[in-house]
Amino acid sequence: MKRLILSLVLVSTLLLAGCGTTNGDSHPTAVPTQVGVTVTPQPTQPTTEYPDEPPSNVTWVSPGKVEVGNFFPGATAEWSIRVHNGNDVSTEFLIKYRYPDHVGDGYSFPTDNVRDWIVINTGSLTFGPHETRDIPVSLVMPEAEVAPGHKWEFWISVIDNSQEGFVKTELCVRWLITME
Repeated sequence: MKRLILSLVLVSTLLLAGCGTTNGDSHPTAVPTQVGVTVTPQPTQPTTEYPDEPPSNVTWVSPGKVEVGNFFPGATAEWSIRVHNGNDVSTEFLIKYRYPDHVGDGYSFPTDNVRDWIVINTGSLTFGPHETRDIPVSLVMPEAEVAPGHKWEFWISVIDNSQEGFVKTELCVRWLITME
């Protein structure tokens, strides 16, 4: 009985907390362009190939947050997220759009159609032991669509499918969108 109660408390805590993120100052900013043209965003601070990577035996994603400013219908914003397999064996990862558990102050939740605006050309990938890859993610908002708000948020989820048991760790990258 104690084991069941402890499991329920753990699951409840994870559900309430959602995906963890960092609130560091070195997060990238995606900048949309005119219709039909895509610009690769630049980091807000100069960095040299992620100098503070965690140990190789830990699964991680980077950055924790992507900010897109001056976005508008018909625009495209692209950014690559870095995913690292901290396992000693090849592991399949599922990378997908995720509706957020919570949003930042002043941000709206995405509408159902936002899911269709996210392009991830991979979905499920197998990573070798301790392999790190950059996974491109695009936000492509059709011209005829209406934004969920002036400021809105969605998440990109990364799940290690080799995890067993009832509770599984999910890593998320928060995308914070500000319309022009």
